[in-house]
Amino acid sequence: MPLHLSQYLRKFFYYDRCSVCNEILSNSEIYICKKCQEKFKNNNQLKNFKNIYYIFKYDSDFKNLIKNYKFYNRKYLGFFISHLIERNLKKVIEEKDIDIIIPVPLNKKRFFSRGFNQVSYILDILDIDYQKIIRTKDTKHMSLLLDKNMRKFNIRNAFSIPFEVNGKNILIIDDIITTGSTIHEIIKEINLIGKPKSITIFVFSMAKTFEKSNLGRKNENISR
Repeated sequence: MPLHLSQYLRKFFYYDRCSVCNEILSNSEIYICKKCQEKFKNNNQLKNFKNIYYIFKYDSDFKNLIKNYKFYNRKYLGFFISHLIERNLKKVIEEKDIDIIIPVPLNKKRFFSRGFNQVSYILDILDIDYQKIIRTKDTKHMSLLLDKNMRKFNIRNAFSIPFEVNGKNILIIDDIITTGSTIHEIIKEINLIGKPKSITIFVFSMAKTFEKSNLGRKNENISR
C-alpha cells in the first residue's frame, strides 16, 4: 500500500527506526518493520487467565510497541494494534453478549499531555461503541509505583460511573494489566451503583507480575 505524503514526511524527519526492534526502516515501512509485524501477527492468539482475556505477554517487544504508541507521538501505531486485536476483541464481545464497553480512562493531565486515550482511540478505529466513565481525581502514574498497596491507595475512589449498569454484561478494556488495581477499583465502583449481570476484562497485554501475584486467587477477586 503506498504511503501518504504526510507519512513520508514523518518518516523522513523523525521516524527512521522500527518502534519495536530499533532497526532502520526500509522505504516501504513506517513505524514498524515487516519482521516485527509478522512476529506480532504470528503470536496473535486469545488467552484467558482467571477470566481476564488478553492477547500478548508484556515482553520487551510489546513494551516497545505500546511505549512508542502512547508516549512518542506514534499514534499511527494504533491502526496496527487495532488490526492485531480486532478479531479476538469482537469474539469476546459476541460470545459474552456484551451490552456496555468501558475503556479505562486517563486522568485529565495525562490526556491533555498525550492528546488521546490509547484504548478509546483504537475502539474508534474499529468503530466499536463504548461508554465513558469519569476519572474523578488525578492519580500518579501507576508505573512509578512499584508497591502494590501504594497502587491500590493511589487509585482508590478515582472513578465515577454515570450510567445504568443493572442487568448489563459489561466489558472493561485496558492496554496493559500489571497489578489489576485500576480494574479492580472500576469493578468496585460498578458494583456500588448497581448489579450488573456480568463483568468481563479484556486487555491487550498481561504482565508477568500480574500472573505471579494472582496464581492462588479466585476469579472473582479480579472480575465478576
